[in-house]
Amino acid sequence: MELTEAGQMAVDYFRERERQAQRFRAQLDEYRGLQRGQVTIAAGEGMVTSLVNDVLKQFLERYPGIVVDLRTGSLPELISMIREDMVDICVSIGASSDPTLNARLFQSEPLCAIFSVEHRMSSLKSVKMEDLAGERLVFMPADFGLQTLVNAMLSDIGRTYVPAFRCDLFSTAVAIAAQNLAVAFMTRRAAQERIAAGQVKAVPIDHPFARTFDRYVITRAGRRLSPAANYFLREIIRLMSIV
Repeated sequence: MELTEAGQMAVDYFRERERQAQRFRAQLDEYRGLQRGQVTIAAGEGMVTSLVNDVLKQFLERYPGIVVDLRTGSLPELISMIREDMVDICVSIGASSDPTLNARLFQSEPLCAIFSVEHRMSSLKSVKMEDLAGERLVFMPADFGLQTLVNAMLSDIGRTYVPAFRCDLFSTAVAIAAQNLAVAFMTRRAAQERIAAGQVKAVPIDHPFARTFDRYVITRAGRRLSPAANYFLREIIRLMSIV
C-alpha cells in the first residue's frame, strides 16, 4: 500500500503537530520548574539595593534562567505600572486605596536623618525635625512618598525649610550626606551600603509620622502571576519582612 500525495501531507502534518506538542510540553515543564521565564518588578529607587541584596541575588543563584526586568520611578509612577499591568509586582512605601490592587505590608522601619560620620549630630540616638533648623538639607521631588512624609512632618511642627539640594536619586542624596554637604532623609536600609562603609550614620527622627515608614508589596487584583513571579513575591515577603 502506498500513500497518496494528500495522505503523505496528512501524515507529515500530524507528525509536525506531535513534535510541536512535545516541544510545548517540555517548555511548559521548564516554565513550571522555574528553569525559564520572566519577572517584571517596579520598586522605589530607595528599595533597589535591599531588593537586589536580600532577594534577587538568592533568587537568581537558584533560578539563573529567569529574566528579571527591574524598573524604578516615583510613587505615582509605580502605582500606575502595576495598575496598567506593565509589571507583575510593585514594591512601594504606600498602600493605595484602589480596590483593584492587593497590597501587603512586609516591612516597617523608622525614617532617619542621614548624617556624615563627621557631623556633630551623627552620634545622637534620635533627632527632632526642629533640631535640623539651619542645617543644609537634601529634599527629593514632591511626588516621592518620602518627601511627602518629610513635608507632612514640617507642616505638623509649623516649619518651612528650604533645601540646599534637590535630587531624584537616593544614591545621590546619601552621597551628598557622606561628603558632609547636607543631611538626607531615608531609612537605614536605603543607606545601608554607605553605613557599612563607615561613611554615614542613620539617626531615627523623633516624630510620630516617622516611626513606622511602611513598605508594601502590591499586585493587581485578579492578575494571575507566572510561577516565577509568584515565587519571587513570596521571597520578598519571607526575606525582607521586618514588621
